[in-house]
Amino acid sequence: MRDTGRYCRIAKLLLGKANPVVHRLIDSTPYPGRGHRIVNHSVKILDAIEILLGEGARKEALLHLLLDAGILDFKDFLKF
Repeated sequence: MRDTGRYCRIAKLLLGKANPVVHRLIDSTPYPGRGHRIVNHSVKILDAIEILLGEGARKEALLHLLLDAGILDFKDFLKF
């Protein structure tokens, strides 16, 4: 499982708050490594998180997916 703290720090910076449950849900899977992305890195997980935790959590989940896809880079946020 990835370090939820990194995701939470960036979410707090960009969205004003962070919920570690969002990141645990996305990264929870019996498939370690890149295999977890097959199961939980999709629009379906965004829909499920919104139903469970609300619209703000969906935005945070989308941020998580963008970071994992490399569209946003963790290194870009090191200076903040």
